[in-house]
Amino acid sequence: MNKYFKIAFLILGYLFSPSLSEAQGPVISGDFTDLSFKEFVRKVEDQVPVRFIYLEIWMQDISVSVRGDNLDLMEVLSDQFRGTELNFQIDTDNRIFITRGMHMVLDLPDYENSSIKASMGKEGANVLTNTEKLYIEGRKAVIVSTLIIGNEKDLGNRDEAVINGELKDAENGEPL
Repeated sequence: MNKYFKIAFLILGYLFSPSLSEAQGPVISGDFTDLSFKEFVRKVEDQVPVRFIYLEIWMQDISVSVRGDNLDLMEVLSDQFRGTELNFQIDTDNRIFITRGMHMVLDLPDYENSSIKASMGKEGANVLTNTEKLYIEGRKAVIVSTLIIGNEKDLGNRDEAVINGELKDAENGEPL
């Protein structure tokens, strides 16, 4: 019986080991000693299916010095950016976004699934939320206030802005 337990353990270990290594992120190998970040990116993109997205001016003073086999790219980047304002995130398409001073949100919470669970009836039938009912009934949105970002005189300019927050129904607080 003990022999069967060992065999089962080895089989399960073998089956789950690829999924654990994939969860870490892309793996690189080689000598990346004293490379500019641009050269490092070129070598990594040639080796693994990732795409780096960043501003070159942020990376001018970053040099990479790492060497080895089966290095976790996420750990290498974490080590290189430690002590800087630089952050990185990788999305499901293996794009690595490098930002300075802020983290990027690459996926949104699944509102539909969370609202369906909350609005299930006793028999499991879907029940509309108040916001959904009001939308179907044709209630129009009311603009509470207009936000002007930047200088009012320059409204014709098309500059970029980042707005963080959420929209909620004023009456019941449900997300829109």
